[in-house]
Amino acid sequence: MPDSLLDGARAALLRTQELARKSFNLDLRVATLSVSKIDQAGLSVWVARYRVSENYVQALFAGGGMAYADRTMKDPATAEACAVKPGSVAAKGSFDGLECRWQDIPSPRGETVSLMVRALGPDPARAAAVYRDVIAKVRELYGDDEACHPITVANLAMSLSARQLGNEVGVRAGDLSALGSYRYLMRARAITLLGWFLMKLGLHTELTDWSRYKPTLVRNADVRKFNDLYRQILAGTPAQRQALEAWLEQRFARGELVYGLHVTDRAHMTCLVFDYAGRHLHFIDGADGGLFLAAKQFKQRLAAVPTP
Repeated sequence: MPDSLLDGARAALLRTQELARKSFNLDLRVATLSVSKIDQAGLSVWVARYRVSENYVQALFAGGGMAYADRTMKDPATAEACAVKPGSVAAKGSFDGLECRWQDIPSPRGETVSLMVRALGPDPARAAAVYRDVIAKVRELYGDDEACHPITVANLAMSLSARQLGNEVGVRAGDLSALGSYRYLMRARAITLLGWFLMKLGLHTELTDWSRYKPTLVRNADVRKFNDLYRQILAGTPAQRQALEAWLEQRFARGELVYGLHVTDRAHMTCLVFDYAGRHLHFIDGADGGLFLAAKQFKQRLAAVPTP
């Protein structure tokens, strides 16, 4: 981002850090790093756009700069210089549109796999070839994007549970009193029931064709992304996953890549809704740890890679 937007971004980061601590008892690291520091390290931040659907354009990042920023923000020797300090700007931000109103989605094929892969070595052309190989192998074993998609219309079910909706309450009503939070929960339940009714009957309201909401949701799902690290959420069988693991292990042994994965039987979804007519995004991960536990496995393998 340009310097003119930096204070606003830091304010939003601090607001998110406050909410994470207050509502979920989580310590969240928030930090920024100048792109000039990445340039000085001899790396780049290359940005591309990928149209996932008619409503969702995703940003992709390559060049090594994002991975360098991640390491720098976490390294004890440099983290302090990057950290956004509480009080440096007034914490401010909105979480409007964030929703958690769906039950976990059972895998249509038995397993939901959270996968992350990073190519090893400094040569961008070689790294690109490794990622092309990974994508090709996933398609060879799992089929096309539709065949391995972890979300299906048939498996989508809304939730009224206080535990599930409590995540949304913690985000959207975290600053309210206990009574205010309860009122928000009841309102979210009422809206969820209304949404179920509209989708069940396939009704058209003034702005939204509710018969199309679930198919649009599936198309707008964030199941694959890239920022100096390839991530994908896959639905498949144990045999498919075992074949993929065997192939990844061979490439890891050859020093070409490092990977981590986590296996469960369902996906978890968090939604960002700008409007119900089509501008809604859905962030997908495997349940029971997902990419978090895949990252732990990834880091264990990365620690075993010899330093050049």
